[in-house]
Amino acid sequence: MECRAIDWTEIAFVEPALPKVAPKVGDIILATALVFDIDVADLIGHDRKRRLARPRQYAMYLARTLTTYSYPQIGRS
Repeated sequence: MECRAIDWTEIAFVEPALPKVAPKVGDIILATALVFDIDVADLIGHDRKRRLARPRQYAMYLARTLTTYSYPQIGRS
C-alpha cells in the first residue's frame, strides 16, 4: 500500500456542512431548557437563581452568535 502526501490546502479550506438557515430564538431557548433540564418558563422568567443564570447566559450567547438579533431584540423575543 502506497502512502501519498497530504495536501493540507485541501483540508484547510473545507467548510463543515452547517445548515444555511439560522435557528429561531425560541428553538434555542427550548434546546437550552432541554439540555439543562429546566422549564422554559424558568429560563425566560425573572428569577435570578444560580441554577437558572448559567443556562440563561448560554441561551443568550447562542442566540446572539447564531442569529442576527441584538441583545435587546433577543430580550424582546
